[in-house]
Amino acid sequence: MSIDTIADVTAPLRTYAALLEGRARDLYQSLLSYYERERGMHEHISVKLDDNRVAIAIPSLKFYCLSRNRLAFVDKNLVAEIEFFTGKDEQEISILKCYLSTEGKFSFYSVDNEPQYDFYYDRTIEPVLFGQLFRAASAKKIISI
Repeated sequence: MSIDTIADVTAPLRTYAALLEGRARDLYQSLLSYYERERGMHEHISVKLDDNRVAIAIPSLKFYCLSRNRLAFVDKNLVAEIEFFTGKDEQEISILKCYLSTEGKFSFYSVDNEPQYDFYYDRTIEPVLFGQLFRAASAKKIISI
């Protein structure tokens, strides 16, 4: 991002920071709601919302991850970056990053990665996110699936 003036940072933050932070919380809540609705997940997977973070565990696979979010600039656009990570040997391992734009677009890995989902109207985000998370954890040898 090319910052020419302090307004290049403060104006988007003033306009969109609360919106994007709220969307990240909405995502966490939708993951929890999906987990609570979906039969069959409760036996093997645990999803908890705590302190504005999601904790996901699969005890039988010794898998545990947390989420965190931050605001970031990509080009000159402010986005919410949501990261799922785990720990091993006192080191954090990033598993998956997701992005929410001010226009309501949701994507994996990068802001302009395809496909992009409509955050408020696409009801497939939650199952796709769980699938992406587990595939990314497997690719990083955190779990074997």
